[in-house]
Amino acid sequence: MEAREQWWEAEGKNSGRVYPLCLAGIGPYGAYLADGSEYTGAYDITPDELRAFHQRRMELLWQAGADLLLIETQPSLAEALIEAQISEEMEADYWISFSCRDGLYTNAGDSIVDCARAFASGHPHCRMIGVNCTPPEHLASLVRALRSACDLPIAVYPNSGQTYDADTKTWQGVQDQTSFYEYALRWMEAGARMVGGCCRTHVPHIQQIVQARQTFLRENQ
Repeated sequence: MEAREQWWEAEGKNSGRVYPLCLAGIGPYGAYLADGSEYTGAYDITPDELRAFHQRRMELLWQAGADLLLIETQPSLAEALIEAQISEEMEADYWISFSCRDGLYTNAGDSIVDCARAFASGHPHCRMIGVNCTPPEHLASLVRALRSACDLPIAVYPNSGQTYDADTKTWQGVQDQTSFYEYALRWMEAGARMVGGCCRTHVPHIQQIVQARQTFLRENQ
């Protein structure tokens, strides 16, 4: 928050830029294990233990002044619902973002439509729903599925298309031949309101997303 204020006073407010939000990243329990299970949701822990793991971290980040809790890379609906309940009890605004194995299911096997339905009502502090750290070719289908089941704004920020190897802790493979410009335009046309990048995306990917946004806005005025 301090860095934001320094930038805003030094140049942001005089540049025509929108005042930025500070989002506090809340990853899945599997990321703490560092064994790749954040991409499967397959970890042996009870719901009570999972809640205890997340609650104090979320409280500290919210008390530090975050504008929004970014509950992201969620492999399962069950874990996301636990974190959402904590946020609701704190009356903290948040968004939920799932990691998915294909165009219909989360990494733990939950239907993305069921995930959207779970947050379609009864979660007044949920401000956005989405998908992240997922191969880019799956996102258009996932956006359409989310839109079919809820009215929340939709965010997408995929990985580069490579696959994480938990044994070597490295990313393997190469991105396909479709540019991020082409992909981002498809996601926006499908209904995504926020588009960005996650693991293994770099400056050129974001530049292409900006170009896609300009095209989308121009064609949809």
